[in-house]
Amino acid sequence: MLWEAYALLLIAGIIGGFVSGLLGVGEGIIYIFVIPYVLHFWNIPGVWHAQIIIANSLAAIFFSSLAANYTHYKKKYYYPRPTLIIGAAAIITSGLSLKFLVNTELFSMKIFLCCLIILLLYMLVLTLKGAIVPANDSVQQVPVWGLTLIGVLSGIVAAASGLGGGIIVIPLLNRFFGINIRKAGAISMGVIMLSSLAITLVNLNTDVSPPIEGSIGLIIPGICLALSATVLFTSPLGVAAAHKIAPRWISLIYAGFLLIVIVDKSIRLLSLFGYTS
Repeated sequence: MLWEAYALLLIAGIIGGFVSGLLGVGEGIIYIFVIPYVLHFWNIPGVWHAQIIIANSLAAIFFSSLAANYTHYKKKYYYPRPTLIIGAAAIITSGLSLKFLVNTELFSMKIFLCCLIILLLYMLVLTLKGAIVPANDSVQQVPVWGLTLIGVLSGIVAAASGLGGGIIVIPLLNRFFGINIRKAGAISMGVIMLSSLAITLVNLNTDVSPPIEGSIGLIIPGICLALSATVLFTSPLGVAAAHKIAPRWISLIYAGFLLIVIVDKSIRLLSLFGYTS
């Protein structure tokens, strides 16, 4: 029944909003876990499943990141220079990725899951290693080339995975540039807001054939609104919690969520290849 889908999406929104504020990775980790379980309620053709998951995850992420960034701004945990440099690079590469790969016939659910699992495993290792990186207050000292490279990678990952790009931004800032994970999360949330908005605008204007009833391009308002309904309340709570929890524990919580998604997506990938019943 459709109400079951909305109930599941609302619960995911509550959890995801808090997680996004706490970890700075958007709700993508929660959304890509939940959205596949409700697609059949909208009779979406299988050929578009991967694109629909990505598009609607990122559309909902935009609203939560907007709320989280407002909270960061009020608390003066905002770093415009790295955010704008990474965000600009991410917008360009995400747009190119959508046009030439993701929103084409070349991009299938198998490709989506394979790339996602490999990426998540790599990020899990980086995050666990970065759990003991000491605090560093010199956020402005990250070189422009480093910020640009992070933006390029995060834009590609956001467009192809639906995770918002924070899964790249946080470990790279934390592990390779020694930025405290709390600050890396604040920068990540700003980048997510910029890149998810750009990607959503593209997806709203994407032609879908055969058409999906009730959708605007690749965006299904019912899914996005249900996921976003509670973020104005839960995302700021996550931000507040992030500044009371030790960075090491934030890293370990983040790693835990990564592990859950890795297991879920691995099972789904095996089922596509016929290895599970």
